[in-house]
Amino acid sequence: MATMSGARDEEQRMTSLDIAELTGKSHKNVLQAIRNMEPAWEKVHGLKFQPMQIRMGLPNNGYRMVPAFSLTKTESLYGRMSGQQLM
Repeated sequence: MATMSGARDEEQRMTSLDIAELTGKSHKNVLQAIRNMEPAWEKVHGLKFQPMQIRMGLPNNGYRMVPAFSLTKTESLYGRMSGQQLM
């Protein structure tokens, strides 16, 4: 789980790749679940989830950029609290 510095304190964040790894689900399915619950989150909180790109290494020593989300603890638990299936 990544920690990002805030103005006054640090906020725990988790990427969609972290969630996929912890749950044993494919990353594309986790991304889809996050996208599916985003409208409900936006309606309640007036904000969208934070999209990002993660640099993934390739066997030939190259890399590719992978779409992902960076979620706070509250955002990552939202699916469970609202009855939606994130994982």
